[in-house]
Amino acid sequence: MKAALQSALEQEAPVTDDASAVERLGKVVFLVEGEEENLKITTPMDLILAEAIVKAREEGR
Repeated sequence: MKAALQSALEQEAPVTDDASAVERLGKVVFLVEGEEENLKITTPMDLILAEAIVKAREEGR
């Protein structure tokens, strides 16, 4: 994946995420069901939500 992102950066290719960077190299990307709490932290709000999830886990909820 790192190579795909590096290639996209070097060629100034418009990619929206890791998967699109890999797909532009002709590779197949597979999607799998994951956990709802497995967040991608990209905004300050995401971090607040992640902290709340961690706190809830620590409190046994």
